[in-house]
Amino acid sequence: MKPIKIFSTKELNAYQDKLDKVRMVAPERKSEIGAEASAMFGEWRDRIADVVAEANGKATTHTYTPRDIVNIAITAEAEMKRRGVTVANMPGTIVNAWSGLPTARAYKSAAIAGFACLERKTAGWYLISYDKEQCATGPGAEEKIRYQITDNAAEDIVRKSMKDIFII
Repeated sequence: MKPIKIFSTKELNAYQDKLDKVRMVAPERKSEIGAEASAMFGEWRDRIADVVAEANGKATTHTYTPRDIVNIAITAEAEMKRRGVTVANMPGTIVNAWSGLPTARAYKSAAIAGFACLERKTAGWYLISYDKEQCATGPGAEEKIRYQITDNAAEDIVRKSMKDIFII
C-alpha cells in the first residue's frame, strides 16, 4: 500500500484554530465555524475511507473506522507535544494501533482486530498500512496504541521530564 496523507501539520493547526474559535466566539458564529472544522475532518476521513473499507470488508465490530484513524493521528500529535517533543523531532514517529476486542474472561479464543500503522513525516501524518489481524481475546485485549520514536524525540522527552530537577 502506498502511504496516504491523512493531514498536514498546517491543516491540523488550522483545524485546531477553528476548534479554539468555536469555544470563544459568539453563539451565532459557533455553528458556522464548527461546520468548517467538521468539513476539514470529513475531508481527512475521506482520504483514507477506501483503504479502510477494503480491509474491513463486512466487519463492523472490533475494527477501526476512518474517523478512528484520523483521531489516532490527532491524539498522537497532541501526545507528542504534551511529552515535550518538538515539531522538528516528530518526523519518524510511528504509531501502531490495534482496535479493542472482547475482554471478558468468557472469550478465550482469537478474533479479528483492525491494525493501523501511521507515520509522522515532515509534511504531516500518513496512514502507512491498515489491515485486519488475528489477536487473542479476553483480559488484556483492549485497544492498544504503541509509539515508536526517534532518538531526538526521546531526548526531548527526557529533557522535559528533567526540567526543574537537579541531580546532586
